[in-house]
Amino acid sequence: MAGWFKQIFLPPAPAAHYRTNEAELVRSRETPNSAMFQILRYFSITSFLVILVVALATIVLVAFYRQLTVTELVELGQSRNVAMTQAFANSIWPRFAPYLTSVVQTEGNDLRARPETAQIRGAVIALMHDLPVLKVKIYNLDGLTVFSTDEKEIGMVELSNEGFFAAARAGKVTSDVTHRGRINAFDGELQDRDVLESYLPLRQGDGPVEAVFELYSDVTGLLHRVDQVQRNLLVGLIVAFGLIYGGLFLIVRRGDTILKKQYADIVRGRESIKAKNEELNCEITERKQAEAALFLAKQDAERANCAKSKFFAAASHDLRQPLYAMSLFLPLLSKRVRARGSREIIEAIKGSCDAMGQLLDALLDLSKLDAGIVQPELKPVAAGALIKRLGTEFAPQAQDKGLELRVMPAELSVTTDPTLLSSILRNLLSNAFRYTLKGRVLFGARRRGSRLRFEVWDTGVGIAEDQIEDIFQEFYQVGNPERDRTQGLGLGLAVVARLSTLLGHAVDVRSVPGKGSMFAIEVPMTQEEVGDAIEAHSAAGRVGESLSGVVVALIEDEAEVLTGTLMTLEDWGCRVIGAETIDAALAKIAESERRPDVILADYRLRGEETGIMAIEHIRRFVGKPIPALIITGDTDPGRLREAAEKGHALVHKPVRPDELYRLIAAELRGAAEAEPQSDVC
Repeated sequence: MAGWFKQIFLPPAPAAHYRTNEAELVRSRETPNSAMFQILRYFSITSFLVILVVALATIVLVAFYRQLTVTELVELGQSRNVAMTQAFANSIWPRFAPYLTSVVQTEGNDLRARPETAQIRGAVIALMHDLPVLKVKIYNLDGLTVFSTDEKEIGMVELSNEGFFAAARAGKVTSDVTHRGRINAFDGELQDRDVLESYLPLRQGDGPVEAVFELYSDVTGLLHRVDQVQRNLLVGLIVAFGLIYGGLFLIVRRGDTILKKQYADIVRGRESIKAKNEELNCEITERKQAEAALFLAKQDAERANCAKSKFFAAASHDLRQPLYAMSLFLPLLSKRVRARGSREIIEAIKGSCDAMGQLLDALLDLSKLDAGIVQPELKPVAAGALIKRLGTEFAPQAQDKGLELRVMPAELSVTTDPTLLSSILRNLLSNAFRYTLKGRVLFGARRRGSRLRFEVWDTGVGIAEDQIEDIFQEFYQVGNPERDRTQGLGLGLAVVARLSTLLGHAVDVRSVPGKGSMFAIEVPMTQEEVGDAIEAHSAAGRVGESLSGVVVALIEDEAEVLTGTLMTLEDWGCRVIGAETIDAALAKIAESERRPDVILADYRLRGEETGIMAIEHIRRFVGKPIPALIITGDTDPGRLREAAEKGHALVHKPVRPDELYRLIAAELRGAAEAEPQSDVC
């Protein structure tokens, strides 16, 4: 046995020793009884310990099973007793409640002699007929037994019964199973009974507890069945363990031979496994190195993306400042120049400024989406009205290019943000007209299950299969390597991708190079009542509103922008208090005869100052919430969030003079409309 044990549990021995073990193996085969005796001895000791542990565990489990069964029995009996008590309270208690609650401490014989006791007994016996109830007792709240089917107990006082106090004081139902050697039941004295005792509070409706009702139910038969199941379970487990032991005995006899035969294979296999483990360790090491390299590459990409965003934000700010100043000076210059040739040059410069502004605005839209500033407002929208509106909007463009525009509206409603969906469809239509030189563009919608599918078909140049995913990236354009800006900026479909993700609308693309493309977006339909079909893009101010005489506090640290804005405002008839810093602005406001009507502030000012700080200082100095507008060339998403949190309107440079005019008028109008409400408060 010792040789066999060493073969199984000790490391491989030298070849000479291994040959000795083989000789021992041959000898063990020649004397199987001796070898088998050794194995069976260890098996017997081990199996005895295992069976002992399992037997103890079985006893615990059987005991737990009995306890669990008894607990369920108590809960079931308690529920039944509650139902019987409810029946008693509904049918008998209203009749005898005045008597039972008015009884005071007295002799038991006096209580037993009263006619109400006999009447209650008859009513209780009739109610409990054919039910497994042995005895009924009723206590008043002082613990006096005012009634019992065992008349000897009438008049007794319960002062130490926990079940009574739980029912009388806390209104709780309590139950317990006890064994009674003798009990006086309805049908006489009974011997050796298992009894479920339940204490139940008696009350009328949701009123206070008026008395305590005690029921004694016979559960002897049920517990007998539980004990019988417990005995059967024990017997079954003993038989099962015996069979298992016998089976294990046969397995061990067979295993003694098999293990010795397989030992040599195990030794040979060990070396093979060792070689495989070394190979696997090499693969794991290589994979970890690859993952580390991938992680570093990801970090580099994230740093590069962050650097790109910072570069675009800085470049956008630095480009917007002079562009904004130029856009302010050009209208003023146009008014002073009369020569036709000079005006044409001014218009060409203005067109270039507008193109640059469109590029910066497109980049700004992407920044807003990436910053999470844009939040959809879902509402029912009439798809037909939306399609007709966009068809009317793009009809002149189709006529200019000599293309056929077919619009097929659908008289259905969808749930979406009308402004954002319009932006998506407008970008898809613009894309279709841009890349279609001849033929037609089809725009419509059709039902697909519970969704409405808006589709834009064109007969344009088409898109190769391997480019479909790329077209939704920023600045990617098909067939425009020279970056001709008349063919767009390459940002429209990037905006479509972000907006569709924000709205949760799926976008589908199909295209055949040389024949055309189809872009579609699926929107959930609704049966809700539809209000306005879409929010029209109206101007911020009203035509004809005058800014003449309006006092404007202007804070701008760029000298050219300050000068251009000041001249533009004065050209509109405004009185301007212009300054490059907050302190200078406050000093000029203090010297001015009139307080500002509106504040225009750049976000980035000198040092650590910001436009938000300037607005707060001026409002605090003046003592009222002057309407304010932040105009900035900074497209950092953090600026957008900060302004939104403070409740300030924020627009990005360059702002066209007519748009600036409307924005100022809108701020003044909003402040004027809010004044009556503040007076009422």
